[in-house]
Amino acid sequence: MLSEYYIKNKKYKLESKINKKELIAIGDFLKILKCEKIENVTLKNLREWDNKKLLQAFRVAHGPIREKVRYYTKQHINIVIEILRLKSLGFEIPDIKKVILNNTPENLILLNKDIDCKKNIKNIKDIIRNINDKELYIIKPMIKNAKKYFLEQMSIKELNYDDIKNILIKNKYLNYDVGIIIFALILLSSFNCYDIDNDIFDSYKFSKYIDDIADSINNNKKSY
Repeated sequence: MLSEYYIKNKKYKLESKINKKELIAIGDFLKILKCEKIENVTLKNLREWDNKKLLQAFRVAHGPIREKVRYYTKQHINIVIEILRLKSLGFEIPDIKKVILNNTPENLILLNKDIDCKKNIKNIKDIIRNINDKELYIIKPMIKNAKKYFLEQMSIKELNYDDIKNILIKNKYLNYDVGIIIFALILLSSFNCYDIDNDIFDSYKFSKYIDDIADSINNNKKSY
C-alpha cells in the first residue's frame, strides 16, 4: 500500500490506518472528482492506476462473498491531480511513478525522453538517407538511359501531354509493349522533374506528368 508520495518535490504521507467512515467507494470517489472539476478520469483509469501501484486504493472486505472493494480518501484527490498534470506533459505511467513515488526530477525524465526522441529521429533520418541513396543508385541510371533513348530515337528533350499521347499512339500501331513504353515515360518524367545541378526534385511537376500519362492511357484505351 502506498505510504508516502511526492508532489512538486514536497513529501506527503498517506495514513495507513483510516477510519472506515472516511473511506470513499470508488464510484463515489469518481463523483467527487467530477464535482471538483477534475475531468478525464474514469473507473478504468482508477483501476489501472491501482493495479499498477500508482494510485493504490484501500481494500475492504465487503458483501456476502467478501470481495475486496476499492476505497479512497480525500488525500487521493491531490495525487490524481498530480497524475493528470504529469500526463498532460506527456509522461507515461512508469515515469509518473518515478516522479510521485521516488521524487525523480521531472526535468531529468524530460531530458531522457528528449535524448530518446533525438535518437529515434536520427534512426529515421538514417533509414530515409539509405532509401534515398539506393533510389539514386538504382533509379538514376535508369532515368538517364530512358532519356538517352528518347533523345536518340525520338528527339524528345522535354515531355508534355502531346508527346505522351503521340508516343502511346505511335507504339500502339508498332505493336510495342505498351507497359514498357509507359515505364519509360515515367522514368523520363522523373528525369524532367529532377534538377541535377541543384539536386532538387519537383514532385508537383512529376505528379502532373503522371496524371497526363494516366489520362492518355485511358483515352487510348477508349479508341482501341
